[in-house]
Amino acid sequence: MIHLYEIISFYDVMNAVPETAIPGSQYKADIIGLDKDDNKVLFFEIYVSHESENEKIEFLESNQLPYLELIPFHDENEEIQFSFHSYYLQQFFEQYKEKVDSTMIEHLYPMYKEELLKKAERYFDENEILKLKILAVLL
Repeated sequence: MIHLYEIISFYDVMNAVPETAIPGSQYKADIIGLDKDDNKVLFFEIYVSHESENEKIEFLESNQLPYLELIPFHDENEEIQFSFHSYYLQQFFEQYKEKVDSTMIEHLYPMYKEELLKKAERYFDENEILKLKILAVLL
């Protein structure tokens, strides 16, 4: 499960401003996350009565501007939570995938090391045999 704070932390969001123009467009974001230098780094849309306009979402994605469209709801304790409706978080997911991949390798490699080494040896042997056959045909 990915938590909202992980995404906010990844983009170094330190502050937020409501109802602000999205740079280079006629659209406004419900909330824009700012980093410590007040750069606009993450755009938020809140899905209350309707989803965001397709044109706005297309603008964000085509300009590679990271955004989250969130649906607010009350959990069993009546606390406000959010679920993701749509998003464009290319850099976040690339970094997240790398972390997952390295964790998997770190845990799985020791379990399958011997089997992998045997397969690598067999592959090497098959390639060496193929090279010898090719050399024999060429000579």
